[in-house]
Amino acid sequence: MLKRVIKKIIDSLFCKVIDSKKKIGSVDSWHIICDNLMNTVCYSGGVGKDITFETEIAEKYNCEVYLFDPSPTGIETAKNNQKQNLKFYPIGLAGNDGVINFSTPENMDEGSYRVPIESSNILQFECKKLSNIMKSNNHYLVELVKLDIEGFEYEVVKDLMNSNIKINQICLEYHHFFKNISVLKTIKSILLLKQNGYILHHKIGMDYSFVHKSYFNK
Repeated sequence: MLKRVIKKIIDSLFCKVIDSKKKIGSVDSWHIICDNLMNTVCYSGGVGKDITFETEIAEKYNCEVYLFDPSPTGIETAKNNQKQNLKFYPIGLAGNDGVINFSTPENMDEGSYRVPIESSNILQFECKKLSNIMKSNNHYLVELVKLDIEGFEYEVVKDLMNSNIKINQICLEYHHFFKNISVLKTIKSILLLKQNGYILHHKIGMDYSFVHKSYFNK
């Protein structure tokens, strides 16, 4: 318990204080800034077994939320949680369009399909670049992107930073706790976000919440 409190305090030292941020979602929750969330477009990669975060912003803030998850776990969750303003697509998010390898879950009860690792069973899923999806929807201004995509977040962040799409908030889980992903990869991704004007305002464990610097110019 004490270690958890100390870790939380250390994490907070690297974050900009924003009083208006709120915790959204009851299971897989995220801390976001809700000042300008009403009636906006949001994208969420990774459904897993819980979409209380997406459901809450869709219902409370009337957001149009696009969800993406190609896995049997995500498809089943989305099928059982059909809500107004939630648009689900059974495709994955990656750095390229096409059919991409995924490793099956280490724990089938947990159900997360992830970046491929050696000595694991492999399944293939259709994936697309998030920037291409946004452009096909004529979304060049997006309020929020949430990524919990089991190791594919690095290439998706790089793709978004190279696009001409304005994204006000980015929330993501980094997966350098996977054996085949180094912490250096996460550091490079965070620096890339920083170079593109994103400021860290909340961190807990491997979950990071960023807001673009333009938020402070309003």
